[in-house]
Parts: sequence; C-alpha cells; structure tokens
Amino acid sequence: MIDPATQAEVLRLHYSEKKSCRAIAQELRLHRRTVAALIQRRSVITERSEQAKRPSVLMPFFDRIEELLKKDPGRSAVNILQTLRLAGYLGGLTILKDHLRTCRPDAGPKAFLSLEFTFSANFESFVRCHEHALAFFQGVPSEVWYDNLATAVAERQGRLVRFNPRFFVYTGHHNFKPIACNVASGWEKGRVEDGVKYIRENFWPRRSFI
Repeated sequence: MIDPATQAEVLRLHYSEKKSCRAIAQELRLHRRTVAALIQRRSVITERSEQAKRPSVLMPFFDRIEELLKKDPGRSAVNILQTLRLAGYLGGLTILKDHLRTCRPDAGPKAFLSLEFTFSANFESFVRCHEHALAFFQGVPSEVWYDNLATAVAERQGRLVRFNPRFFVYTGHHNFKPIACNVASGWEKGRVEDGVKYIRENFWPRRSFI
C-alpha cells in the first residue's frame, strides 16, 4: 500500500495544482495506474480495508482505454463505453468518466477562430466587417461565399441571383466575386450539423483506416 503521505501528495498535485495523471506519476515515480486509482478514490487511507482489496471492475480494461486514447485523445466517454461493452465491460459510465479525467493525455493549446460580432446587419456594418477581415488576412480572395442575407442578396429566384447594387460596387472595388449559397444547403455555410457530429464521435472513432 502507498504510504499516506504519498497518497495525500498525489491528491494535492491533482486537485490543487491541476496536474495530470501522467505528470504526477513521473514526478513521484509511481505507476500511472496507481496514481489513477488514488485520484479516483479521492481519499487517503491508512490501512487496507476489504473494500480497497477488491479490484475495480474497470481495471482489466485500463490497457484498452489507454490504447483508444492514444488513437484519439478527444474520444468521448460514451463512445469508449460502447467499445468496452463489446469487450465484456459490465460497469457503469460514471466510473469510466472518473477514470478518463485522470488518464487523458494532456491536451495542447486548442486552435480557434476568432469571430467578429456585430449588433447590426446594415450595409455599413457589413462592409466594416469585410474591411477588418481583409486587413487581418492581408489579402483579397478571388471569391467569397454568402448566405442569402438581404445586405448582399437583393433578390433570388431559384438559381437566379440579383445582388444588392451597393454591395456589387464594393465587390468591384476589391475585385472579388460574390457567390450566394444555394438555399437549404447547410454544408455550403461551414456549419457543423448534428448529423456530422454524431458520425465524427460515434462512427469514425470505432474504425481504423490504412
């Protein structure tokens, strides 16, 4: 049994200093599984009880979980649970989530796109947002796609599009081609729909490709 002082240090490093299971194991020279079990228990014990002697129902699947996280660190707990069920795991989701919080690989800085927010959709605000975007990217694209907002698209009948005349003057000034998205074609607008999210989190993670 790990001595009480070391148990307390593991809990302090994780819950106070927010260190990962891997970092704590390296610092204290303990096995990652030992550290994970201590963090999951969330308490210091001074003597081995009968309950502590019983292994976790999740323990036989630690290697499989580690393998899954190596392939995809962001894999959801529900998806991992589905995979473990096929391997014979009969435990619940809560204990799995507790374990995942201790053993997920440290995530690096996440990439993000800073979006500009505006309270107005009038023409002046629309043009100002364009100017900010062009200045940020330090260039002008050959074409720009638009949802069918009234500031850009004055009229539309099927595939026939009439752009706002003032907007056409602006596009001519910067020499780029405006293109209006097709109606009811969400995939053209760069939006991630729920169906795509489901496939990404539940279909792709359970398959490997050469």
